[in-house]
Amino acid sequence: MKRLLAIIMLSVLAISPGFAEEQDSEHLFGFTEGSDIGPVGEKELEMGLFGRFGTRTGRYSALTQSSELKWGIAPNWRIAPGLHLDWHSLRNVPDIPNTHGLRVEGFSFEVKHRLLDREKSPFGLTLAVVPSFTRINGDGQREAGFDTHFAVIADRELVEGKVFGAVNLSYAPGFGHLPRATGWSPASELGLSGALSVKLSDLLFMGGEVRHVRSYEGAFLNEKLGHAVFTGPNFFLRLADHVWLAGGWNVQVAGNAVGEAGRRLDLTNFQRHEARLRLGFGF
Repeated sequence: MKRLLAIIMLSVLAISPGFAEEQDSEHLFGFTEGSDIGPVGEKELEMGLFGRFGTRTGRYSALTQSSELKWGIAPNWRIAPGLHLDWHSLRNVPDIPNTHGLRVEGFSFEVKHRLLDREKSPFGLTLAVVPSFTRINGDGQREAGFDTHFAVIADRELVEGKVFGAVNLSYAPGFGHLPRATGWSPASELGLSGALSVKLSDLLFMGGEVRHVRSYEGAFLNEKLGHAVFTGPNFFLRLADHVWLAGGWNVQVAGNAVGEAGRRLDLTNFQRHEARLRLGFGF
């Protein structure tokens, strides 16, 4: 699987590009993102669902619903405030209380800056910073949290108007505070992904991606807790002018949690399946 990730990345960086003027690459790749951010003044309402399912023991289902308003405020700059709701259904999962219900998770504020426009440069390059405040943690338990997601996003048009590729590198430090706790608990995550998307018609793109994610105790990748490799298909469907639907489904195919020698997957720090669905309206 690591070889497949390396092949995708080398393809993105090595194949001679063509240049398309109309296709926005941001949402072509499922979990992986493209570098396009839209022109100055463009606004877009994006509604998203992110799901995590499956564990080794018990039942684990979690959905996050996000609503974001994206706005190009200046050349190569975009902001996107967001509101997030969480639904959890956990039963008989070790070390986690049974949980069921829908609650407000928190809010975020994304800032993106495009350094290289892929239509004018050999490849596109965008930096993203997304600070967020949450009141519910990933396991559905009440916990105040402050997280920041940093990402380097690169993409390239591999075959003119037909095949697109992207590579993302991300780092996400965070701090959580449980009720009645005496201090904040730091954690962090490091991710690397590569993806391809192929044009099947004027309305439909499909492809696949590979993601490698590592979980750490400590805000600066201090002590490794585990890692997981995910892979799966993605799609992008244009429903109408300025209306689109995109998504991806990933399954964990390799991984290991620290202290669990001999187990092929890390189902302590990650779930078996992850899915993402996004619907956007431009105006």
